[in-house]
Amino acid sequence: MKKYNLKLTQITPNIKNKKNNFYLGAWCLADMTNDNYNEFDIHKYHWDDREKLIKDYNGLNNYLSDNFETFSKYMSDITNTKNNQRYWKINLGTWLGYLIQILFDRWENIRTLPELEFDLPKMKQNFSLIRSNTVRDFFIDFRSDPWNEKIYQSIIQVQNKKINYEQNDINIEAYSSDKNYENISKKLDFSLKLKTIMYLTKLFHKIKQPDYFIINSYLTRIDEIKLKLGLREFPFKYERSIYDPNINYKEKNNEINKAKILDPINFKIDKASDWNSNNKDFLIWFCKVLPHLIPCNYYLNFRKFLKETLSLPFPENPKVIFTSVLHIQHDYFNLYTSEKVNSGTKYVIGQHGGTFRSAKLNYIENIHKELPDYYLTWGDDNHDEKSFPAKIIPVGNLKISSKNLKKKKLRKKRILLLSVEHQRHSEFLSSVPISSQWLEYYKDLKKFIKKLSVTKLSDDIILRNKLRRNGWNLGKKISFQFPDLVLDEIADYFKSIQLSSLIVSTYNGATYLETMSLNKPTLFFWNPSYWELRESSIEDYKKLIDVGIFHTTPESAADFINKIYSDIDGWWFSKKVQTEREKFCEKYSNKNSNLSSEIINVLKDLKSNY
Repeated sequence: MKKYNLKLTQITPNIKNKKNNFYLGAWCLADMTNDNYNEFDIHKYHWDDREKLIKDYNGLNNYLSDNFETFSKYMSDITNTKNNQRYWKINLGTWLGYLIQILFDRWENIRTLPELEFDLPKMKQNFSLIRSNTVRDFFIDFRSDPWNEKIYQSIIQVQNKKINYEQNDINIEAYSSDKNYENISKKLDFSLKLKTIMYLTKLFHKIKQPDYFIINSYLTRIDEIKLKLGLREFPFKYERSIYDPNINYKEKNNEINKAKILDPINFKIDKASDWNSNNKDFLIWFCKVLPHLIPCNYYLNFRKFLKETLSLPFPENPKVIFTSVLHIQHDYFNLYTSEKVNSGTKYVIGQHGGTFRSAKLNYIENIHKELPDYYLTWGDDNHDEKSFPAKIIPVGNLKISSKNLKKKKLRKKRILLLSVEHQRHSEFLSSVPISSQWLEYYKDLKKFIKKLSVTKLSDDIILRNKLRRNGWNLGKKISFQFPDLVLDEIADYFKSIQLSSLIVSTYNGATYLETMSLNKPTLFFWNPSYWELRESSIEDYKKLIDVGIFHTTPESAADFINKIYSDIDGWWFSKKVQTEREKFCEKYSNKNSNLSSEIINVLKDLKSNY
């Protein structure tokens, strides 16, 4: 049997021997600038089987749905507060979905390892030290190599894999994220600027407590002013920063006090479910580790967390709360909102993202529709969404409805190429290239640029990358492959769009929806094997294929650009293209000139039911 040194992440310590490395995934080599991944022994990614991905997605979601009542009761017991499923879903529903999907991915990466003989450095660890300080900190921690190294090391021991452990002097706690919290205050502590903003916010509330708490709505400043004036509210702009204090809840003595309730949470396993039966070992392990991973502010120091939340300058008793951003990972906002919703306040969430309502799988979209009373979408597709607790209301694209791009005469044609860099480690499940599958996306990006270089059109490309922390080093990779490629240095995204002749998007996101709504010449492509569409959207995208807007291969997109490049506007503003553009945008990204007025009616309707 061949013997290897097993590498779990980029930070797995090296072993001094002559054995080759076997990499758990391409993420171990994420920072490579060249593309010689085929020269390395890399484990095949389990979700390359996309049918398995769909089954796992449904299995995990059903498991959480079946057991959320138990989770709510558990959280109520350890915090001595409300046993209310909606209360805990607002607080921890998004986090719990992320956690189980992330841990299942890590579990499967280890379970599917081939039967080889591996050497691995043995690292001491304390599983509870993986616990994040807050939910917001969790969203940083789980993307890091230290967090994933510790999780993988733990799973290997649970699964009893055949590993020859090599002793080393490295303690895994040296990689602990605890060091990130050493300089974080243990109480509310703000800079002079934030103290000034807090003072002004409190002063505003003394003058008048608002009936509507609107924060990070995604609306432009103009639309938000119109909205608040229409609601007869002063157009005060709330600053998110004062509701995100950095406080250290990691007090180790509290961990000892909680030891008596670190027993597994008794989630049930539906024996009638084949998926549950096939993944029983993981589900049992998940119940064991879950109490060790609930963030410190909820698990160890909830009383302090609640006290400090209520001391922040939130409105005292709003009748309606509206956001499009803060509901995802902002602990203080979510705790405040859950308290107010529990007392009768109505809750509105606006659509956050472009894959919503088109991607076949999207956990974030589904959980978002379970939290509020009303959920506002960017378009009207007449889809039956009565299965969600929230009432779905189409209002238009919140981000760009009041934006207008003035047509500028360009001295030189400019193709703005929009790329995306995913995290190297998987997160929530969606119909996108997951983890190392991003390298397939990167291959398509290179094919597109190479195809245009044949006719010298690549000289007109400006690449604008959506950079993610702990990603794949796209900037250095692409510069290594194409040294002459120009990277976009214009900070203002919409200004960069305005200065471009053609927008080319390479992924399913908000970008092409925004540019199409702004009626800017737009073309996009992606591999449908990774960016799967839901059944109700397939026909709409086929119509865009027919007029050249959407392409399913980089070669097709490049060939089409060569065809229309001499008269881009002639193609884009033709009757058939504009007809399909308008139909599509009405469904997915409607530019609504009456956006503020429609949202006013929605919020007033909710207030009347307060």
